[in-house]
This record gives sequence, structure tokens and C-alpha cells, in this order.
Amino acid sequence: NTVAASVAGLSGNPVTFTATGTAGAASQLTMGTQPGGSVSGVALTTQPVVEIRDANGNLTTSTLAVTAVIFTGSGTIAGTATVNAVNGVATFTDLQVDGFGAVTLRFTATGVSAVTSASFTVTQVPASLVIQTQPAGATASVAFTTQPVVHILDNAGLIITSGAGATAQVTVTVETGAGAVSGTTTVTAANGVATFTDLVLSLAGAHTLKFSIASPALSVISASFMVN
Repeated sequence: NTVAASVAGLSGNPVTFTATGTAGAASQLTMGTQPGGSVSGVALTTQPVVEIRDANGNLTTSTLAVTAVIFTGSGTIAGTATVNAVNGVATFTDLQVDGFGAVTLRFTATGVSAVTSASFTVTQVPASLVIQTQPAGATASVAFTTQPVVHILDNAGLIITSGAGATAQVTVTVETGAGAVSGTTTVTAANGVATFTDLVLSLAGAHTLKFSIASPALSVISASFMVN
């Protein structure tokens, strides 16, 4: 519809009206930007933006503190989880989720209704290897009495239980000391845990072992132990 009007000799058809006014009291949170692009232990590539609106959906000038928590899914939230809004907009900058799988975030602020993000997926990527059980109790040409156990960790320091890293192949070689290691020297991890069972060193003396995966290229060296 159009409106014809004239004021003090000025006329127009149609006439454009510009409404001015002030938003009502803060009443609800809405999502301005959905979170996404999540790798466990790494800041989200798309950081969430939350808006504080009145009951009619108008953006307010509120400076309320907005807090993010995990609503559904596993893991913990890290980074700056509480942000003060500026002119009704709370912009997060370094949120990360330490965990894996499908996750939603819940955003809350005092005195207004909360909002829940769309679901997004957190993936795990191998970032380091750690030796959970050090090799020990070695006699030349006899399987160690204490066989090594290696964990594959993500950027958050969690054992990788999802994705290709959870079943990565871990290979052992001699790092220092005489001779070569034998037995089952390459083990496929199960849920990020590689358990060796029959490693043998043929020559006596002090040794260290190196455990590695190919993709990404990661390794860790054992503590020194004696082969009797």
C-alpha cells in the first residue's frame, strides 16, 4: 500500500516513513551467529554471536553478561565462556570444546530467556603421544615383563576415541642402545590406546625406545631401561 500526503506545500506519492524509537527491556537471547568448525582443544573457527532483544524482537543496548555452557553432547567448554554484551551483542572470540561428537551450546544471561545453538560436530585430531606404561623388566632375547602402552591424545590432552586417530598404527624402534627390537613392533590402537605384548631386545645394556605414528607425524621416546 502507498500513502499520498502533502505538508506545507511538499507532496509525494508514495511517502516513505522512518520510524524511530527505543527498544523495550531486555527479554530474550537470540543467535546472531551459530558456532561451528570445532576440533577438540582448538578454538571454534566460527565463534558464536548472541543478541539480546526485547519481547518484540528489537535489538537492545543491553550490557548483560552472557555465559556459554555445553547443553547436549560430551566434553567441556574452554576459553572465555562469559562475555559482556556491547549494545546488545555478545561476541565470543576464543570458545573451544574439549571432547567429541555432536554438541549444542546453551547461552544464558540474568533476567532473560536463554537460547540454544544449532548442533555442530566436534572432531578429534592426534596431537601428541604419551607413554602410559614404560617398558621394563627386560632380559636379552626374552619378552619384557612390563610391556609398553602408548596413548594417542588430541589437542585437549584427551585420549582419541573417535576418527582415524583412534585406530592409528603405532610403531616402535630402538632410539638408543645396541641391537634392534623384535616382536610385534607395529600395533593398531584401539580407542586411542596401543598396547604392546611381546617386544624383545636381543642385546644387553641401557636402551630407550621410540614410538611413532605416520599421520600426522608424531613420536615419543621412552624412559631409559636396562636389558640384562
